[in-house]
Amino acid sequence: MNESSRHILELALQLFKAQGVKSVTMDDIAREAGVSKKTIYQHYLNKEDLIVSILLERFEYNREKIQEIMGSDMNPVEKVVHIYDYSLKSIHSYSLSFFRGIRKYHPNAREMCDEYMRNLIFGQIATLLQEAKEQGLIRPETNIKLLSEIYLWGIREFSNGALSEQVTKDFDAFFSHFILNNIRGMLTDEYLSVAKL
Repeated sequence: MNESSRHILELALQLFKAQGVKSVTMDDIAREAGVSKKTIYQHYLNKEDLIVSILLERFEYNREKIQEIMGSDMNPVEKVVHIYDYSLKSIHSYSLSFFRGIRKYHPNAREMCDEYMRNLIFGQIATLLQEAKEQGLIRPETNIKLLSEIYLWGIREFSNGALSEQVTKDFDAFFSHFILNNIRGMLTDEYLSVAKL
């Protein structure tokens, strides 16, 4: 990606995060970037192509951050907590209208977001939960597939703005109720007595 393309991408992301994808026009992006609209179209076919490019770049950045967590010396349960903490804070940094606009007006981008979250939850997080089960950290009766479906549903609702007022007021309380308390409920008694969650 050349410098001009990256500049446009970064400014468009800032505008989309703050105002949502529907209300930001290509003219707005050109004006903010200090380039002509024609210059933007030399790099991106249309608004959806720009949004998809932004998502691809953000997903790659997120994957790197999550790989750092995966490669740490934390146990699988702690890694799950840190991945959810990072991911939910990342989603929360966008305006509500960002994800709503994607879901309503940009089907390719919506599909990419859904696939990213599905891969994260059913791939890395489910693998960590299986490791935790094998290590005796979570109860053997824990249904990881069902748990993954519940979390995927919850994160979709979260990205659509569910509980947005409560989350904005107290993210830590939201995180504790949505993630930590549920994880504590599946821990074995032995691990719960020493867990620092």
